Amino acid sequence: MSHDNLGFTASTDALEPKGWHSNPVPMQHKPAQKNNRSSIYTLELEEKKKGIQEYDDDYEPYDHRTVAHPTTSVETLFHLLKGSLGTGILAMPMAFHNSGYVLGMIATIIIGLLCTYCMRILVTSMYVLCKRKKVASMTYPATIEAALEEGPAFATTATFVSFGIILYYIFKDPLSFDDREPVGKIENFPLYFGTVLFALEAIGVIMPLENEMKTPRHFTAPCGILNIGMGIIVILYAGMGFCGYIRYGSDIKGSITLNLSSTEALAKCVQILLALAIYFTQPIQCYVAIDIVWNEYLSPRLEKNSYRKLWEYFVRTGLVLITALLAIAVPSLEYFISLFGALCLSALGLGFPAIIQLCTCWKEADRSTKAFMLMKNLIIVVIGVIGLVVGTYTSLREIFEKVILKSTN
Repeated sequence: MSHDNLGFTASTDALEPKGWHSNPVPMQHKPAQKNNRSSIYTLELEEKKKGIQEYDDDYEPYDHRTVAHPTTSVETLFHLLKGSLGTGILAMPMAFHNSGYVLGMIATIIIGLLCTYCMRILVTSMYVLCKRKKVASMTYPATIEAALEEGPAFATTATFVSFGIILYYIFKDPLSFDDREPVGKIENFPLYFGTVLFALEAIGVIMPLENEMKTPRHFTAPCGILNIGMGIIVILYAGMGFCGYIRYGSDIKGSITLNLSSTEALAKCVQILLALAIYFTQPIQCYVAIDIVWNEYLSPRLEKNSYRKLWEYFVRTGLVLITALLAIAVPSLEYFISLFGALCLSALGLGFPAIIQLCTCWKEADRSTKAFMLMKNLIIVVIGVIGLVVGTYTSLREIFEKVILKSTN
């Protein structure tokens, strides 16, 4: 917010005495009085600026948030886990097949830390901007609360029960490292990178979760919700990828559920539970798309339309059907998971948060802080750009060679 919008123009008018310019006094007449008035004006203007600066520094966005049903720290942690634990974890063994189990374990931890850091700087940058603009929160409407409250306990329970059953199939026989590569082929690493980024990134739900908390300061604390939640997620994903690859080796499928027995009832329960979990978490997964397509673009243009509510139902249903049809139509999910992770999340999850922090803190940082911040964020942006370009190219190549050409032969 500029200083003009903070009242500097109005203050200037108020500080000027009545008739100051209506009967101007020639320069040679009463110079002491003119200088005195200028001194008074300058002093009062400086005091006004000082007062406004102090007001800006004292503004606390968290104290101005009004949430009808704020979530506790534990509830927010479960929402974070629910929004992050999805089909991506089922593709982690295939990712480890592309990277090798040693490189995959190390790189998953590194990428997880990088994703967590980018989420952190995104939230802290939002806080700085809220403080600067004097708003309680930014960009996300309060209706996210309704989406977050839809079936959290059942969906999370079904997901963890499914993982438990998958782990039973992984460990029911002794594991063997025979024919398991500790480091995979370098040309397959972009496929691993895209898959892991798709699996770990929860950038779309981070800001709504923080905005809806009773105690938002706990979100980015050193032992806060973000670090604890992402720590659990990284451990689960790394463990599932490592153990799944060691169990099935080169026979691993795009989703580990496809390696389970198709005749056993317990294996079928996994698919049913995961389908139900995805069904109940669909409102969270589609939130950002709905917010952009409907709330930001279509809704303002249909404000006076008598069928506005019908159009909203049509848009929401259409987005769900599109995702369902894509899931049915795609024969090799692993390549499209990698493509989506590299094409979209390299920028949204890595590059953009780094750029946002750089732009937000640039003017207030000293020279040494600017140099460190520029170097650090440029490295993150370069990683994101390389992941985007190389990962997208590799995924498209695999889709063309192993999906399109194979289907035509």
